[in-house]
Amino acid sequence: MAMPAFTPRSSGYSTPTGTTGGMSTPLLSGRVLDSRRVVVERHFGGRRYRGLHWYYLSDLFHTLVNCPWYRFYLIFVVAYVTMYSLFAAFYISQPGCITKVSNFWHALWFSVESSATIGYGHQAPDPQCYLLQFGVMAQVLVSLMMQGSLLGLVFARISNSSGRTTTIRFSKVLSMYQGDDGLWRLAFRVANLRQHQVLQPEVRMLMLRRSTVHPFSSVHSEFIYSELKTEHVGGGRLWLGVPSVIEHRIDRGSPLWGMSDADMRAADMEIIVLLDGIDESTSRAIEARHSYVPFDIRWQHHFDPCIQRRRSGKIGPSSRGGGGGG
Repeated sequence: MAMPAFTPRSSGYSTPTGTTGGMSTPLLSGRVLDSRRVVVERHFGGRRYRGLHWYYLSDLFHTLVNCPWYRFYLIFVVAYVTMYSLFAAFYISQPGCITKVSNFWHALWFSVESSATIGYGHQAPDPQCYLLQFGVMAQVLVSLMMQGSLLGLVFARISNSSGRTTTIRFSKVLSMYQGDDGLWRLAFRVANLRQHQVLQPEVRMLMLRRSTVHPFSSVHSEFIYSELKTEHVGGGRLWLGVPSVIEHRIDRGSPLWGMSDADMRAADMEIIVLLDGIDESTSRAIEARHSYVPFDIRWQHHFDPCIQRRRSGKIGPSSRGGGGGG
């Protein structure tokens, strides 16, 4: 295993006082992933993939569930205003069939009353206008379908498990240190900020790097990923009741074997961390993601201890801010 290309400045890495256990998460624009969701640029052969919006429209439910809130509210308002306006245009085309409706705005108000079943009593349809009756029934049915669909979307958005991952924080740096067996370890810390647990947590660490040889690529190089085997420091299965350190041992079977700090910085690589589990309160599957670049690696550094026994006698994260590595 090659030695680092620079001399470490200290034997440990400490974060500034005032951070929550060092669990802040910076977002770098050059990364493939951030801590919230995939932001992979959809480029193939140097050209942006065309027609992608048609695939999103074919899966309209998930497109509306995952779009930003401001866009969802805009779609919500536009859908209802469009429906009200279309039926108002139909009602105004039926002269004399609705009392006190003499222009489009009167018809629009009648459309809103019919859709919301308000019934103020100032406007009423003529029972002899049979086409109008079918129009009112059609609007009531369309309104029920829209209300049911949009209510389901609102519930799906509120109960979406992606928001849960914002309270699962990763250290902002990786620690690279040499173990007692002479092998180097690449480690990060992860913490669950909520009191309710993440059940059956599992961690995967991937190394994404540019490869000049790829059997399925017609270009000179391609980004491929390799899995880095991880284990919980202390042994056994991971438990997120307390902040935990996850490490990858760099042995001869590791893709990082023989790489120095300079090699990693020149390799155009990225370390991607995925944490899967089940939220205890909702029983929903969640996946938290974070990524690191070689500049985030601190050689010959260890994470500071951040677990202590409090005055109450309970064990918990330290409040001194010595969170260990960001």
